[in-house]
Amino acid sequence: MNEKEFFKPFRKYELDYKRLKRWYLASLYSYDSTAKIIEENMAGNGKRLQKIYYKESHLIEHSLITLEKKYRKNYVSFLEEMTLTRIISILENFLLDAVETAFYHDKTFFFEAKQTIEFQVSEFLSKNMWELEKKFIDDKIGNLHRQGFNEVRKYYKKTFNIDFQNFNTSIDSVNYNLKDVIKIHDMRHLIIHRLGRTDEKFRRDYNYNGKTLNLSEEDVIVYLQIIDDFVWFLKDKFQTKMFPSNTPL
Repeated sequence: MNEKEFFKPFRKYELDYKRLKRWYLASLYSYDSTAKIIEENMAGNGKRLQKIYYKESHLIEHSLITLEKKYRKNYVSFLEEMTLTRIISILENFLLDAVETAFYHDKTFFFEAKQTIEFQVSEFLSKNMWELEKKFIDDKIGNLHRQGFNEVRKYYKKTFNIDFQNFNTSIDSVNYNLKDVIKIHDMRHLIIHRLGRTDEKFRRDYNYNGKTLNLSEEDVIVYLQIIDDFVWFLKDKFQTKMFPSNTPL
């Protein structure tokens, strides 16, 4: 596997990241523009209390006043939550895709002393080596997917000697590290499973006083950048380990 093929998961991540960020920013732009248009309409035609429909049959809101407020706040809050959820899904898929690519590039990273693998006799006799290897790595990735980010972190350290703890970055003169990546993961968990309501553990771990997550446009843009910087940190580590001769001095 050459260098271009190896880094395919990184290029896929980069495309997904750029699409997400542009969608987020474009949505903010459209929400702001729509709110201004509604505000102008209310000032011009006096129909502030009319109901608004989509295609004349699907009720959107009961009045222009309420709709304008939703575009200013509520819809933006939904957008921020969806963006945060999506970036973590993109990161998780990338982390597992990179493991699979690394396996087919250099299987020596996956050697484990005294580890054995059991196959049914019928499976062993009916499948070729490539199919058996695929089953091995598919099972490994499936287990990591179910176990979550912390186990993926341990696996990267054990298999590739890539320590997530070494990650750090600076955005607008503020330093961030692995704890911030984990915090974004935890926020995504709260959004999905608790509709953004915080629990005692989250409030204790991050010294957070709010009963619900309160995201801002500035927060989301920083969180996106943290995840992007984290992926580039991993790319540099893989570059050094897999293609040392091509690593800049």
